[in-house]
Amino acid sequence: MNRFSKEEVRLVRRMRYELFPTTNVSSIIKYLPKNSNVSVTSSVKHGVKETQAMTQQLLAADHSVCPHFAARLVSGAHETKQLALWTRTNGIKKVFIVAGDCNETNYYTDSLQFMEDFLNEDHGVECVSFAIYPDGHPLVDHAELVSFALRKNKLISERGLRSEAVSQMCFDGSRIVDYVQLLRSNDFTSSVYVGIPGIISYFKLFSIGTSLGVSNSLRFLHKNANAASMLLSPKPYDPSALISQIAQANEVLGNEGSAGAGIEGVHVFTFNALETTVSWAAQYSK
Repeated sequence: MNRFSKEEVRLVRRMRYELFPTTNVSSIIKYLPKNSNVSVTSSVKHGVKETQAMTQQLLAADHSVCPHFAARLVSGAHETKQLALWTRTNGIKKVFIVAGDCNETNYYTDSLQFMEDFLNEDHGVECVSFAIYPDGHPLVDHAELVSFALRKNKLISERGLRSEAVSQMCFDGSRIVDYVQLLRSNDFTSSVYVGIPGIISYFKLFSIGTSLGVSNSLRFLHKNANAASMLLSPKPYDPSALISQIAQANEVLGNEGSAGAGIEGVHVFTFNALETTVSWAAQYSK
C-alpha cells in the first residue's frame, strides 16, 4: 500500500528544482532526473550572465529550463531587448521575472516595469512566472503585494501567454490556502506553485530563510517543533509533512470552482543540494 496520497504524488511529480548558478555545473546537475523542470536564479552575486550560462548547459542536457531575470540587475531597455533576443534564439519557453535582491536599481525599480518592457519585445516565450508572498515581504506592504500579483496576472493574460505564480518558501498550509483564496477572489487565474525547501540542514534552512524574508513561516515552524533540537540535529529538514499539508490544502482550493483554483505543483528551493533532494523525491514514484 502506497503511504502517499494520490495528491501528494501528483504534487511531487509536478516539481521543479530551483538552482543557484555555479561554476561547477556538471557536479550538480548529474543528479537531475531526465527531462527535469529546472529554474535558475539570478542574483547580485552571480548576475544575469551566469544565469544564462547555466541555463544553456541545462538545455544542452535536455532539461526544461526557466531562467530568472532580476529586474533591478537589468541596465535598461537595450539589455531587455538583448534578453528577449536570447530567449527566442535559445528556444526558451518560460521565464521567471522577479524584482531581485539588489538594493540599488540600475534602471527598473520593480519587476512589473521590466515585465512590461520584456513582453513588448519579440521574446518567444509562452509562459511567464512571478513570485507571490503568502508570508508577506519585509520591504513591501501586503496590499501592494496583492496588487502587483493581480496586475502581473492580468498583463500576462492580455498578451495571450500562460502565467505561473510561485510562492515564497512557506511552511503553513492554512496561510497558503488563505492567500490563494484571496487572489482567486480577485480573478487571479495563474497556476500556483508552492515554494518549499529541499533536503537541507535545519541550520542552513533557518539562516537562509531569515535572509529570504520568511520569518513568519519560520516562527510557525518554531511553534510546531523544538527549534533548538532541530538546529542541533544531524538530520536535515524533510518536506514530506509539508507536502501532505499542501495536498490537504489543495482539496479546499480545488473546490473553489474558479479557473486554476488549486495548486499545480511545488517549486523546490534546493540550495543546490540536489543529490539528497532528488533522492527524497524519488520515493513518491515508487
